Amino acid sequence: MQTQSDKRFLNFPLVMLGDTVTNPQAGLSKIFDYAIVAYSEKCRRPWKSALVQLLYCMARNKGAALSSSVSAISRRGDVQELAGEVDGAFIGHDAAANYPEAMLDIYSFQELPFTDAEKESLVQWLALNDAASFFGIGIRGHKMILDSAAQARHQQDAHKIKYGNDASASVPFEYFRETWNAVRTATDAPEHAEQMRIFRMVCAVRSLIGKKSMVRTTKDM
Repeated sequence: MQTQSDKRFLNFPLVMLGDTVTNPQAGLSKIFDYAIVAYSEKCRRPWKSALVQLLYCMARNKGAALSSSVSAISRRGDVQELAGEVDGAFIGHDAAANYPEAMLDIYSFQELPFTDAEKESLVQWLALNDAASFFGIGIRGHKMILDSAAQARHQQDAHKIKYGNDASASVPFEYFRETWNAVRTATDAPEHAEQMRIFRMVCAVRSLIGKKSMVRTTKDM
């Protein structure tokens, strides 16, 4: 029986495997950044919902990872004042909960002046955090991940113009994480290269056969 973790996959353009040949660690990092940002698009919520989460983090001192733009929002006097006002409303709630739209009534009478850019920053921040939470990892730097993903998308656009649409690769996240950790800690170059050859083969085969729970190889994985 598959568990929920078995159903987590990273999806990315097949051509990105090329980067793992010349620099495996950097190539795998770029694949992860691209995939996590792409998945975050499915996690977007209204900006007021993102504000609720920010207020919760501020009021309960949760120490959540903030992007630079959201950190600036959290330092605004009116936002800090509002966080103090709603502090009591969170008492008794599960610390890991995502609060429903009903929580917006707490501050519905407040008309805080947010620009479109600030609203987008809040939405993007929460979506990226939610995506990372789904995969069970922490955010090491919002801007770094977004910049890396943007660079990868630019490369994909250039590839599409020259060669047409690329195939999509899909790999179980747990297998990706095992490979990533092995590459970062490997001291044996031949073993390192062998792991990456198998990884690229698995991704390539899965891109051909579609969503399968298992692929067969000629080597013990």
